[in-house]
Amino acid sequence: MFAQVVLPLSSYKSFTYSIPARFTSTVWPGSFVSVPFGRRKVIGVVSQLDESTDYQGTIKAIAEVRDEPGALPPDLWSTIDWVSRYYITPLGLVLKTALPLGFSEAMPHKQLHVRITAAGIEARGQLPERAPAQAAVLEYLLRQSSEAPVSSLVSLVSAPAQVCRRLEARGWVSLRKSAVDADPFRQTRIPIADAITLTAEQAGMAESVVQAVREGGYAPFLLRGVTGSGKTEVYLRAAQEVLATGGSVLVLVPEIALTPQVSRRFREAFGQQVAMWHSHLSGREKAWTWRQLLAGRFRVVVGARSALFAPLPNLRMIIVDEEQEGSYKQEDPAPRYHARDVALVRGREAGAVVVLASATPSVETYYNGLREKYHRLNLSERFGGASYPQVRLVDLRVERQRTQNYQLIFSQALIEAVRERLGRSEQVILLQNRRGFAPVSGCNDCGYTAECPHCAVALSFHKARGSLLCHYCGYSATGPEACPECGSPHIYLHGVGTEQVEEELSRIIPEARIARMDSDTTRRRGSHARILEAFGRGDTDVLLGTQMIAKGLDFNRVTLVGVVNGDTGLFQPDFRAGERTFQLVYQVCGRSGRRRELPGEAIIQTNHPDDIAIRAAAHLDAHRFYNQVMAERKELLYPPFSRLVRLLLQGKDQARVWALAHELNARLKPLKKGMTISGPAAAPLERLRGNWRVHLLIKSDRAVDPGGKAVHSLLISRVPQAWLQRSQRGVRLKIDVDPTSLL
Repeated sequence: MFAQVVLPLSSYKSFTYSIPARFTSTVWPGSFVSVPFGRRKVIGVVSQLDESTDYQGTIKAIAEVRDEPGALPPDLWSTIDWVSRYYITPLGLVLKTALPLGFSEAMPHKQLHVRITAAGIEARGQLPERAPAQAAVLEYLLRQSSEAPVSSLVSLVSAPAQVCRRLEARGWVSLRKSAVDADPFRQTRIPIADAITLTAEQAGMAESVVQAVREGGYAPFLLRGVTGSGKTEVYLRAAQEVLATGGSVLVLVPEIALTPQVSRRFREAFGQQVAMWHSHLSGREKAWTWRQLLAGRFRVVVGARSALFAPLPNLRMIIVDEEQEGSYKQEDPAPRYHARDVALVRGREAGAVVVLASATPSVETYYNGLREKYHRLNLSERFGGASYPQVRLVDLRVERQRTQNYQLIFSQALIEAVRERLGRSEQVILLQNRRGFAPVSGCNDCGYTAECPHCAVALSFHKARGSLLCHYCGYSATGPEACPECGSPHIYLHGVGTEQVEEELSRIIPEARIARMDSDTTRRRGSHARILEAFGRGDTDVLLGTQMIAKGLDFNRVTLVGVVNGDTGLFQPDFRAGERTFQLVYQVCGRSGRRRELPGEAIIQTNHPDDIAIRAAAHLDAHRFYNQVMAERKELLYPPFSRLVRLLLQGKDQARVWALAHELNARLKPLKKGMTISGPAAAPLERLRGNWRVHLLIKSDRAVDPGGKAVHSLLISRVPQAWLQRSQRGVRLKIDVDPTSLL
């Protein structure tokens, strides 16, 4: 008997090993095994079993079947295999993404515990005066009803482990090592909430999902609901049914900032059955959670994109909250998968119900709903009788002309509205989707602009750091005091970031307590939760931030949302730019007035009040927006009317990158029926991290190739595997199937 074993390598090969007789009953696809590879042993995953093999070389035997971390559930294994094939990525790289800490053994951290023995109790007072540390430890342990971590004794004695070992030698204490509970909730007491109360509309939606759960099998739903309509309550009710019938539930959220909040809601409902999973967990927490999942301790997992691969047994429901969010797409490294699409595949493989939820679904999801590929559910009313906030558009061009202030950040309408809310002890959310102080700086005299030496982008000025920073590669330089080209002190700052908004608001309304939430203020572990908890308690008045504050947050006293500049990102050279702007503005406006007794308002400042994305978001006219966007995309053959694949070549030598791009273009032709190719052309961000970037775009008409098999066949047959596994003459090729960004 032979096994094909996948190893954590950037290779499309699997490796053949013989299965010793003692392992024949414990090895199956998805098993973790330790195998000899060169001079070392490596942990791999069995992908296939064979009665015989054609391999002519020396065949080594599997050394060990691993009990840790266990075997992958069948639905997860088949999903991982699909990801490898669909996104044209070596299976080993997919497994490194799917497993915590790759293939490392990641054993849980052990902690030393101490307990006083009966002999120790009797020995009380027998220690001589020259052993005060031992006496102090014994006295402490006498007062404990259970064992204590040795590390907790550091406040009593300077070397607690050494003292405890001396006491153990006398037989007065016993020592034990045990795995540390790495549950991220371990220090948080979360009460069980009251029973979930639903409106009639919510109850109808929940019953539709619950009925699908009872019937069993794969069933995809699109749950649309205006912001504040209570989609989470619908999920919770359906999840109750799943757990009652012995199944498990996976909940995906787009932002790490939302993970603790949503996790808490589920833990209030389901107690200790809920686990949390996201990239900010430590390696030890991930390893511990992974093992607990395999052991069946948790039946609900709430997390960001990578939670998709949680090894939940008997998976019966997957919820993808805010399914339109671009953060569900992994750009780098490979596999460049989209968690929403993979969730649908895993649901199909597990025979589970999949709920895609959003107030502003992606154009692709909206289109699939129209085609009835998904069961459509629509929540049209806000929960608790709350009304949608009144939305005002402020034309910044008119405002600047009126005030003759061409550096204006806040309109008079927005400032007056903020003052009014603070006077009533209500709260405000302000969105400026750009961090730092100013995105561009330069010289007024010679025209110099500060640019990153490694990327074709301007350096952003960060006042708190006193430096210029590249938001792509992290390069930093001293802040602008004089022009490095001509020495002029006449330096300008152009554009507005969250730092500048915070400074200007503090100047105009000094009494405002402002919390800024962007990637600069949330670098430290737990910072997301601390900022949101403080705002929820009312310790701060204004929550200012980037897009991470635009969705999913629910605060009772927020009655005003201000969009400082609704145009940010609107004119990027990407066919999804308008869609992203519409979704962001619509979503953030919905953070206001979520309780009936506190009606809300939203003020959108913009230079383009007549743009369809801005106007449709302000008027909640989603149908008009989607209809216009779909008409444009159909004309230009963009998704959802085509399958799009981006081939990106990058390298340090610009001439070599272009040469390989032209060679690749030639290899792909002639194209198959229904396909077109654009390029090669310089990527909009032509240089990043020192690499020149050239891309080609392949569109495959879904009317001709609805399953997308033709474009995959083209790529697999025409692009050498070696090009995907390693660089060619210093040029690296990346294939991005269904890209969400073309920058």
